Amino acid sequence: MRLAVAVKQVPAMGEGATDLEGGFLIRGGRQRLNPYDGPALEAALRLREAGGGGVEVFSMGPPGAREALAEALAMGADRAWLLTDPAFAGADSLATARTLAAGCRSRGAFDLYICGLTTTDGDTGQVGPSLAVLLGLPFVGRVTGFEMAAGRLLFSQVHDGERQVVGLAPPAVISVVRESFVARLPSLKLKLLKKPVGILALKDLPEPDPDLYGLSGSPTRIKRVYQPKRPERGLVRRLTGTEAAAELKRALADLNGNGETA
Repeated sequence: MRLAVAVKQVPAMGEGATDLEGGFLIRGGRQRLNPYDGPALEAALRLREAGGGGVEVFSMGPPGAREALAEALAMGADRAWLLTDPAFAGADSLATARTLAAGCRSRGAFDLYICGLTTTDGDTGQVGPSLAVLLGLPFVGRVTGFEMAAGRLLFSQVHDGERQVVGLAPPAVISVVRESFVARLPSLKLKLLKKPVGILALKDLPEPDPDLYGLSGSPTRIKRVYQPKRPERGLVRRLTGTEAAAELKRALADLNGNGETA
């Protein structure tokens, strides 16, 4: 099987900041592989071990994101590709998925595309499902396990405490639950091999139209970013019954800015 894994480099815990004017994440300080993407790679490596094939990892980001891809190679990925170009900057989740889809297409068809459930910097959980739509493939989310039987893949999911199994023939896109695929540690031997990270720029994509990617290809626009005000100590009151209802009505009217509730 040909397996593609989408990963992202994110700020380490407590690092990074937000540009309150533009609404963009400022990627300063220490960076790391998104904690939800290591399990996605782990799932791919287990599938390769069970049925053979190869694992290729794709990430969109600045040149420094090579470090996350080097970690993926040290964990056992066969190839790693960094999609980096000024045209990709400012992408929302849809434009990010479009860039990843184009990067995967530039490498040919894959049997399975694997994503982490979400990211610690954006936390939208939208890239996996968007990737499936853009590739025209079925999507199975929150995968907790898999089996291979007669050319089909059986994926386990847990929803509201109930387990269900979804069977399909590749190709498909899945996202995996972090707790079900504990990522293996990078191998020192593979680290020393220093496998190269391939670079894919806008010109290398099947559709090199700059209007499709980055800020130009993003339908999302951030109107305002702000820090919520915390109440001062001593000003917190516990309200119950009709008093609570009256205070809530007043607060909603203040939020609307017109003295009337929505």
